[in-house]
Order: sequence, then C-alpha cells, then structure tokens
Amino acid sequence: SESEEEVKVGEASKNAAFGELALLYGSPRAATIRATEDCTLWSIERRAFKGITSQYKLKMTELHQKFLRNVKIGDKVLGDVLKPEDISAMALATQQDSFAKGEVIVREGERGDIFYLIESGTVDVYKKDAEEIGSPVATLTSGQFFGERALLSEDVRQATCIASSDVKCLYLMRDDFVLMLGNLQDLLDGKTSSTYDGNGEALPTDEDGVVTGDEIVKYELDDLETKQTLGIGAFGR
Repeated sequence: SESEEEVKVGEASKNAAFGELALLYGSPRAATIRATEDCTLWSIERRAFKGITSQYKLKMTELHQKFLRNVKIGDKVLGDVLKPEDISAMALATQQDSFAKGEVIVREGERGDIFYLIESGTVDVYKKDAEEIGSPVATLTSGQFFGERALLSEDVRQATCIASSDVKCLYLMRDDFVLMLGNLQDLLDGKTSSTYDGNGEALPTDEDGVVTGDEIVKYELDDLETKQTLGIGAFGR
C-alpha cells in the first residue's frame, strides 16, 4: 500500500555509523539500510560493547580513587582518614570539565566551593605577592589537585590557576561531599556519622569502635514491606 512505501530519508558514506541504538536497547530497527555499492563495514555486538565500556568505567573509577587517596588537606591524607567505600563514593560523585589553554579556572581572592583534580594537561599557579610578577609559582600536572580547602568550607582562593595547555579536570563540589560523607573537618578529626549523633556528641562504642547501647535499632528483612516496583530494564515502568 502507499502508506507502506519506503521513502529515502538520507544516505551514509565513509566514516558514517548507523544502528547505534542497538548498543543500548534491544528495540526494533527504526529504518532500513541498503548498500548502494560494495561496502566494507565494522560491526560490534551490544554484549561486547557493554563489556568494553564496563571495563573502561571500572578502570577510570579505580584511577580516580587512586588520585583521591593521595589528596592532602592540612597534614592529613584522605586515604588515611576515609574508608575505602568513602573514597569510592567520592570517585563516583566527581564530574569532568574541560578548560582551553589560557582559560582561568580559579581566581585569587574569589570565593569557591569546588575542588579540582587534574586528569590531563597542565595548570600554572600564580600569586599576587610572588617575587616574580607574571611568572607561575608552580605548574601542576596530571594527578595533582587544587582548591582542596573548598571541601572544608567556602574557600577564598589563595592563588589564580590558569590552564597552560588544554586541561581535563575532575571536580567535586563541597555540597555533594557533605551530602555523601558529612563534614570533612569531623572526618579529619576522626569523627564519623556512625560514632557521633546529630549534636556532635559521641555515642558509646565497644573496643572495636562499633556503636552499642539503646541507640542501635536492628531491622530484619521481614520487617520491611514491599510497596511497588520503581523500575525494570532500560525504561522502568
């Protein structure tokens, strides 16, 4: 019938790609593709694609965790004061941003609440009271960081940081950190949400640091009531 007649809506040539939705969903094809001449194509199955991307994400998360464990605030290293699962949560909460060569990332004297970790590229650090005006006092490279005091409180930037090449940074906002792990100063002081109540008062613990007493309420799986399904598969329901 006329309604089923195919209509050409475009054509693809060298370096073009099609069928990319198949990498995400097992849905029916949205169009028909026909070769108009002999072609050589590269293809990848969804299972292989997901395996590759999962491995990549895992490696990147492990790299970010390694970076974060070495971050030093004052005389404390985060890897020494935070639990592995806390470092993992921080790594998952980081976001990525890019800066072009010459772009100012933070400016001395301004307030800020973002901590930056350099993934690639170089960043020059300038201070107004430097002996050599106009020359960087330091150059930071991949794996180094700046703005770490922003995780403690709204920070007045102590230096200006300018991208001296194209730069990719991971960043973490203080509000996100506090929402996940609580006040960083408490963590640096050895306080954790599991051993202190909402007023900052210490809860009773045993010799292993486990909270004891009437403050602990234990629940079994049978105590929980199923309400409804939130989602299944790619689209939920």
